[in-house]
Amino acid sequence: MRSDSMLNVYLDLLVKRGLDGQWRTVDVRFQGIAYVAIKKYMYRTALQSGPVAALIDTLREKNVQFFSELCARHAVEGEKLC
Repeated sequence: MRSDSMLNVYLDLLVKRGLDGQWRTVDVRFQGIAYVAIKKYMYRTALQSGPVAALIDTLREKNVQFFSELCARHAVEGEKLC
């Protein structure tokens, strides 16, 4: 994707074909940092300091917040986006 208003950003995608023959992106790297590795570290740290239920609640809250903000930004009057 190209944009005159954005800086050049280079991403490495790790793409694998599943048993069903479909290609899927399984990881994204930016400047050598793997997204999956960051998430694994964050989840491991959260699980060391609390129960699985607390991590699930935190993720659920983040999803609600993210989609609420997304829907509010892209709301068109008279139409329900989310």
